[in-house]
Amino acid sequence: MDTSEQYIKMCDDQYIQDLWTPADWDTCYCKSKEQQNEDEQVVVLSGYETDSGCYGHETPERTDNYYWSVCGETEELFHSLHIWLPRQDQLQAMIEPSPSEFMCEFTEWYYKHDELVPIGINTYCEQFKTMEQLWLAFVMKEKYSKQWNGEEWKNG
Repeated sequence: MDTSEQYIKMCDDQYIQDLWTPADWDTCYCKSKEQQNEDEQVVVLSGYETDSGCYGHETPERTDNYYWSVCGETEELFHSLHIWLPRQDQLQAMIEPSPSEFMCEFTEWYYKHDELVPIGINTYCEQFKTMEQLWLAFVMKEKYSKQWNGEEWKNG
């Protein structure tokens, strides 16, 4: 699972975050831990009562809305304090076609980006260091016509 600074930055986009309904085993970056200068800022929504529902968070007890109780009382506050880091399977589920169609579309997209070469990078796709980064770039292109320029998503 990619938890790099680059992937966190790529995921910190309203298009992706609006797709998130927190669920067990989701991974997210906790902004409140960053503000507290804590070492472990990536947490997993575990669903276990022994860790109050979030591995990496400490809360006194689990409630019916335990995700929200981890860092606040409301879903809105929880979302404002966390950046969802989708796993590869979650990214792939964002694109609708069958697996064979999906792989054809992905392969076609991957090999068509030579004309978008940023300076110092051989191809557009080579700037992505993990499969999550690569799949996120594909999802953003397919769903929102966005391209990563190394700093942010731009229309393209």
